[in-house]
Amino acid sequence: WEVDPKQVIISPGMLTSISLLTEILTSEGDGVIVPFPAYQPFMRIVRNHNRNLLTWPLLYDEHTQQFSLDWDAFEVLCEQAKLLIFCSPHNPSGIAFSEEELTRLSVTAKNHGVAIVCDEIHADLSFGKHHPLLPLASAVGCTAVTCMAPSKTFNIAGEHYSVTVFEDDSLKKTFLKRLEQLFLTETSFFSTTVALAAYEHG
Repeated sequence: WEVDPKQVIISPGMLTSISLLTEILTSEGDGVIVPFPAYQPFMRIVRNHNRNLLTWPLLYDEHTQQFSLDWDAFEVLCEQAKLLIFCSPHNPSGIAFSEEELTRLSVTAKNHGVAIVCDEIHADLSFGKHHPLLPLASAVGCTAVTCMAPSKTFNIAGEHYSVTVFEDDSLKKTFLKRLEQLFLTETSFFSTTVALAAYEHG
């Protein structure tokens, strides 16, 4: 994935970024879709902002012991939602989504005016090829943002450093302004040094 540095904003953590994006992309009472089972803080983010949590249970095949996306349910939920908080690869099921699945997800979301915030913190730990959602979403005209961090990959969660990648320049500027309002734009010298060392030499 060739990422232009101009697309990137650094923030103190992914939950900070996801929370601020939820605030920016939705209003009180709006529906926010979260696939279930889910990373528990996603639910707290939705509730803390007084949004309507729309749970999207994954399908489970007891024979193969594998999870998959319920597309029919997603279509229905999109009619009630403004945002999807997605996780790719999925935590905790471990699903590594295909390019086709992510494109279908983006097309459905775009058709219903639903934006996607995609947590890709486990991307570096994929055994196979990871498909970033943002380029696929942008190709079909879906508003999306990808959040990543070195914390899971290199076991350095304490350094509080994350990367938020945008295609929409207006949304990026709004996000940066909100970070500045909350004095969250300055990562520490320590966290920056650790993140650079991990990415360059880890």
